[in-house]
Amino acid sequence: MSVDVKGVWAGGMRNIPIDLEKSILSEETELDFSNPYEKRYNDYYKVDLRIGYKLNMKKISMEWALDISNVTNHKNRFFEMYNPDKKIVEQAGQMGIVPVMLYRLRF
Repeated sequence: MSVDVKGVWAGGMRNIPIDLEKSILSEETELDFSNPYEKRYNDYYKVDLRIGYKLNMKKISMEWALDISNVTNHKNRFFEMYNPDKKIVEQAGQMGIVPVMLYRLRF
């Protein structure tokens, strides 16, 4: 039986801001290159958890596990984009909790 915890904490990604006025006129995302990479997103962090069981036999081994990515359900900011329907800049976040079941047979 095993329990694994993995954490990641990294500085926020730098970004090029979106020029809202130009984006409204062109109806697509227009970047403001007058001050690129001046601002950065908030710090990125997530915690992953894995609970597993491994059974070793003479010629084979079997493993079962449950991996839960982003246990804290923190939605880190991924990127920004202009929404022409709403005429605003929207922020897209990464996915929340992602469970994955695993069965592995080795021979």
